Amino acid sequence: MANYCARFFSRYKTEVSSATIALVCFALFLFFPGDNLFRKIVITAAFLLALPIIFIKVILRRHLRDYGINFYFDKKALFLSLILGLILICALYVIIMYTGLIKGFSLADGVSGSFRSFLFYEILAVGFFTLVFEFFFRGFITIGLGSFLRHWAILAQFLLFLFLYALSGLNDWPLLLYAIAAPFSGFMAYRTKSLAYSFSLTYFFIIFADAILIFSQK
Repeated sequence: MANYCARFFSRYKTEVSSATIALVCFALFLFFPGDNLFRKIVITAAFLLALPIIFIKVILRRHLRDYGINFYFDKKALFLSLILGLILICALYVIIMYTGLIKGFSLADGVSGSFRSFLFYEILAVGFFTLVFEFFFRGFITIGLGSFLRHWAILAQFLLFLFLYALSGLNDWPLLLYAIAAPFSGFMAYRTKSLAYSFSLTYFFIIFADAILIFSQK
């Protein structure tokens, strides 16, 4: 057994160490509380962005493009992202119409009061967290571990999001949206090996969902 474990680690030491660091970063992200938006930004940037990048560049000595930080134009990828976006919108419609789930949620204070506040919130807050989440969950985990876990990497990052949403008490609207989008964005990242398409899919879905939430409460 010990010899098998030694051979396994020797063969997959990069993947095993990457998975371990991913779990450590995720645990640290959960452990340190974010009582306000500034603390949440600092904690998220530190544990889900900075630490993985340091690990990739310093320990593994690999390029960030190997983790999805790249862009190339692909008509098939663009078409697929549009199809998945429509599926996400349909899923959101079913949730709103047949579960009543949306009634228990609201956006941050002051966001729904004016279009300028809404735009500021979507560009800065949503844009930042979507960018970091895409890098960590879709880049570092899905793409980074995709050669090792195959399609199971998509499920792994999705389960982490479900766990994160469950810890919120099932009352965090942004985390709910990220959890809904996670399997679709994960599939997009796994297939294209580029975060550009998965980020666009998640980001525009959340903007659309937030707009629907505001409209439904008027």
